Amino acid sequence: MPGHNHYPDCTCGWCVKYGGYHLSAHESALLEEQKVRHENAERLLSSYQSYSYSSCFVSPNAKCPVCGAIVFFYQNKHGSRVFFDDLGPPWPKHPCTDNRRKSPDNQIFESRPKMRPASAIIEIYPAAIIAKIIPARGQSTSGDWRMFVAVEVGQSDGVQWAKLNTVNPRAFSTKLLKYKSSYRAIDLGDIVYNKRNIFSFFDTWQFKVVIIQNGNNLHSSRSEFDSRRSGSNRGHYGTPPGTFSKPSKNIRKKKR
Repeated sequence: MPGHNHYPDCTCGWCVKYGGYHLSAHESALLEEQKVRHENAERLLSSYQSYSYSSCFVSPNAKCPVCGAIVFFYQNKHGSRVFFDDLGPPWPKHPCTDNRRKSPDNQIFESRPKMRPASAIIEIYPAAIIAKIIPARGQSTSGDWRMFVAVEVGQSDGVQWAKLNTVNPRAFSTKLLKYKSSYRAIDLGDIVYNKRNIFSFFDTWQFKVVIIQNGNNLHSSRSEFDSRRSGSNRGHYGTPPGTFSKPSKNIRKKKR
């Protein structure tokens, strides 16, 4: 008899071993083929260090200096730095590099994660489906959030904009994000997440995760991560990229 609530032809370990059900030669061959395919997929993903949905499309650009884990790393020119276990909401910060433990200054990494080459994504994608990192239907595993990359950026009349393309080749679409800001917060190649009319990305100038509605003011946006709580150095001096030059209040008063 098969196990409780199992079908008579169930091929689970219990039913096969104890339930008296024996696989046919064809079924055994299929199971062995699936096992080999899964092992090959895991081996390929390991060679690319693809352990999550994000890392199938974006290369993890650092190793944790404390535990050696593969992580995503952001740093700006003022020395602020942060490590994430994964990209996208809720933007999980790597626990080893919080304010209780400082990462060594001699570690050299790319200043931000970058998209993988198209040839690598094409190779990784089917393996990630086999390993169930990417659902067969091709959607993100991060709830309703979808992953995009900035392919064009610009500004017009005090409004910054970024044209975004999906990173997933099987579910391609494009979005146009507009936000009011005195500087450009999204550069070419930056990763942006979208859910309906809400966008989320890591702003390296403010050094925080931003969640903003399309068309809103960036400086009134909500943050799920702030470097002040993580012990990172803010150190934001000078002029941010894409800054608009506006006269100060004192200058305008003098002109009157």
